[in-house]
Amino acid sequence: MDKLLTISSSYRTKGNGEVLLDMYENFLSESQYNKKRLYLRDFSIKTCTGCMGCAINKEFCKIEDDLRKLIDQILISDVLIISAPVYFLGASSITKAIGDRLLGIHNLLDYSKRKPAGIIITAGREEWEGLAIQNLSILLLSLGFYIKDVLVAHGQGPSEVVLDPDIKNKIEIFTKNIANPDYKVPNISNKCPVCFGESFNILDKSKIKCAICNLSGEIIGNKDEILISFPEDAINNSRWSADNLKDHMENWVEGSIQRYKEKIREIMKLRNSIKVSINKSK
Repeated sequence: MDKLLTISSSYRTKGNGEVLLDMYENFLSESQYNKKRLYLRDFSIKTCTGCMGCAINKEFCKIEDDLRKLIDQILISDVLIISAPVYFLGASSITKAIGDRLLGIHNLLDYSKRKPAGIIITAGREEWEGLAIQNLSILLLSLGFYIKDVLVAHGQGPSEVVLDPDIKNKIEIFTKNIANPDYKVPNISNKCPVCFGESFNILDKSKIKCAICNLSGEIIGNKDEILISFPEDAINNSRWSADNLKDHMENWVEGSIQRYKEKIREIMKLRNSIKVSINKSK
């Protein structure tokens, strides 16, 4: 039986995301998954210090906290659903703290064998989701998953999302899309089919590129809305392909360490020539 892991990224108990995870699980049959729930509020996750030890030594982050315990649970799961509230147009900060510490995880993953994941975002009001979807997509893509569907719901107070008369229908569709092995994210849409984001760089009158995935698409005409046609094998045409990630780690990240060592004297000479004009804090 496949292992389903659901993760709540809110520090509220019975918050909107937590309630939606409960509703999601209610649509599953008892025999469908071996289920487990984690609450990030139960984990002590420290911030990255930028020491680069993980890249230099090709090992997991050495900071002593609960990150490894969390990552071990994520890596053994077959399906992952994560929920997060929106704070100031982004996902809750603990999700970013986790993502910042994942440089050393690449040696543990085979990005050619990604597993399915879903995202649940809860915002206080409509059109204030900001970059929350992209924030969680980056995290999941870095962890070796691909995003099958995203659910966005709105509610300010704890559990307020249940007032949405259509919320059960939204959850049911989300649940079916995640579970259906034949369901594919449309490659013609107004969203990136890899990260589900809507942040694009305009290349010319007919071409755009996803700011997160570096995936190119072609703008096509439509009577009611502007749509974008992306490659069918979207993830393997993006920065998240196994080949691109391997190249990034081996030729850029690891290569940059050697380049830095070669230029360290020049860097320090220039750095020491810069005068400090402010008082250092005590």
